[in-house]
Amino acid sequence: DQNCDGVDADQDGDGFIVPGDCDDLDPTRHPGAVDVPYDGVDTDCNGLDADADGDGWESALYGGADCDDLDSAFSPSAVEVWYDGIDQNCDGVSDYDQDGDGVDAEPFGGDCDDTDNRIGPGAAEVWYDGLDQDCSGGSDYDQDGDGYDADAHGGADCDDTNVDSYPGATELPDGLDNDCDGEADADADADGVIDGLELENGTNPNNPDSDADGLTDGEEWGDPVPDTDGDGAIDALDIDADDDTVEDGDDGLGDTDGDGLPNFRDPDDDGDGIPTAEEGADDLDGDGVPNYLDLDSDGDGVLDAAEATEDNDLDGVPDWQDAGDVGTPEVPPEGPTKYGFGCDTSGGGVGVAGLVVAGMVVGRRRRTAR
Repeated sequence: DQNCDGVDADQDGDGFIVPGDCDDLDPTRHPGAVDVPYDGVDTDCNGLDADADGDGWESALYGGADCDDLDSAFSPSAVEVWYDGIDQNCDGVSDYDQDGDGVDAEPFGGDCDDTDNRIGPGAAEVWYDGLDQDCSGGSDYDQDGDGYDADAHGGADCDDTNVDSYPGATELPDGLDNDCDGEADADADADGVIDGLELENGTNPNNPDSDADGLTDGEEWGDPVPDTDGDGAIDALDIDADDDTVEDGDDGLGDTDGDGLPNFRDPDDDGDGIPTAEEGADDLDGDGVPNYLDLDSDGDGVLDAAEATEDNDLDGVPDWQDAGDVGTPEVPPEGPTKYGFGCDTSGGGVGVAGLVVAGMVVGRRRRTAR
């Protein structure tokens, strides 16, 4: 201290010594001096020249990190106020994304919980933990999204992994309990056909006899589902499945002719070669058996199958309906048969048709004689 002023480390005489004085050769630079921001000179010796707001952070425009160097409330060390539209902490992140998961909070975005970065659209849902990780808005207890919570968590869905299974669902032929009634492939009307198949084919799953023909849907069912007469209506919806003019309930499940077809599917129920539709339900011989089930409809002792639809006596009535027909194949007369000449089967005379023709011949001879 050659000049005996008591200061030996203040060369510029500004009252500040090194190391506080950042430039001891310039009396204008020292702690407390007025700094001119952004001039490249640290006048106040605080180590910063681009910190106009004095918050300790240099402006981002000059290589620093302060996003607003005119307001000391903005800096990387500032406390962020979320959802006010202002980036106080200068992190460049949306002011509406507090958890930093890249998705803005509702209602600004789709993040349903902006305080947890594990929750947001696209996140993997963890079912039954009470949290909506993927922000779908659906119940966390409805994994299959069918609108019904799992029965294991207070709901009524018996299979929360199958969207086709829930209370009131259509029962399908899949071996599962779709409607959650406790039964797989339920049959509500107990007709032997599961509800799903009935709905698929148009029959009523709550009515065992959808076409009201006297036979249950199950009795008229098959695999494939039959349409016996090919009219476009399956048997269970067709009151006359074989189109024989006799309703299925009247035809019944019996097999009169033993051909393997139940009568309601057999167009010739008694197998006599004459269609049921032609024989009809009348009872010609009054024996209590309708013609279409009677092997001898006219009761003449000759089977309808033998008489068929011929009209041997030319009276306009087919032999199977005509108890007085002549010359049927089962009772062949002797001699010529075209007009019934010859003895009858008892050997006692000429057939009826023969008498008629003989009379015509005699009359013609008398007129000729005159």
